[in-house]
Amino acid sequence: MSLELDDLWLDKMDRLEGLTLTQKRRLYRIMIVAAAGASYLIDVLLLIAFSLAGTIDPSLPAIYFGLALGHVALFSSLHWKGLTDHLSNPHLTVWQTVYSLGVQILGILIAPQLTQLFLGLVFIIFAFATLRLSLRSTLVIWALSCIAAAVALTGTGQTSIGITDPSTWEAGLVAVAFSTILLRTIALGYYGTALRLRMYEKSRSIEAAATLDALTDCLNRRPALGVISEQIALRRRKGIRTAVLMLDLDHFKAINDRLGHLTGDEVLRQVAGRIRSTLRETDKVGRYGGEEFVVILPATDLTEGKAVAEHIRNGVASMRWPMVDQALWVTLSCGVTEIRPGDTVEDVVGRADAALYEAKHKGRNRVDSAAA
Repeated sequence: MSLELDDLWLDKMDRLEGLTLTQKRRLYRIMIVAAAGASYLIDVLLLIAFSLAGTIDPSLPAIYFGLALGHVALFSSLHWKGLTDHLSNPHLTVWQTVYSLGVQILGILIAPQLTQLFLGLVFIIFAFATLRLSLRSTLVIWALSCIAAAVALTGTGQTSIGITDPSTWEAGLVAVAFSTILLRTIALGYYGTALRLRMYEKSRSIEAAATLDALTDCLNRRPALGVISEQIALRRRKGIRTAVLMLDLDHFKAINDRLGHLTGDEVLRQVAGRIRSTLRETDKVGRYGGEEFVVILPATDLTEGKAVAEHIRNGVASMRWPMVDQALWVTLSCGVTEIRPGDTVEDVVGRADAALYEAKHKGRNRVDSAAA
């Protein structure tokens, strides 16, 4: 799957600002191991209750607890040391699943009177496994676990599940019934996972449609203003300087009137692509409206912002349009400002817009700025 499941939850760790993305992923994997540990703890408490009732030997809860502790300690330490970071499945789901199933098989062998409990726990283990294992890996583990369970049940004489003096045929049917019930549980688990991923992908596509302009693939106006708001907060909290550019294509109405709106759309699309190609990955560009674009340059002061604006202006002015109109020459004007302490979004946009107006007033195809 192309989707990294861990990252769906990393936004819950936003408060841990001191951790890198890799460290957050390690911490999340350790939290998953801790969840398995909590499940083990419930089993230990149940086993203690059975030992107090005289059903099993008092040593079994201690043995089970030791194995559970070994699981948590082993896999948590591997995650903490970063030894699983670059694996295709950094959770080591196959090995955690095999370990957990081995504990249940051992439980059947030591305390056959609680066979139904340990078999029930197998379903919980596979419910976890189907969240992260491929179907092929899960089916292999399913087959091996069914064989191991059948051997353990045969060895302890627990092949009847309520049938008095079962025949070999009946014992085989019980094994088949258990195997197929488990297989159907696995199938339902995969269906649920696929359904959730499908819903997530759909929500992402809807979010992208609301975030990106369909024509230019730039941010829409509202998300772009949201980026400015975020940069204002960073300026206030950490003093990070940010330049904001307001760009407008010159005489764009004449292009639409002379060559048609389809040509105008193609001009907008290609100009937007040229603007994006000029920027860093951390920079953002949005379509503010019509032929107007807004560019946000984090960690950039006014002087640097003007230099970027000039680079964009020169790049657009040098574009040629042989597939559109040999005589077409597209230029843009630009207003530049820098976010100031205490600014609102309206303040920033207002200054950039005023600087853009000055650039238009002074002849177009130029850059003007509002003093910081």
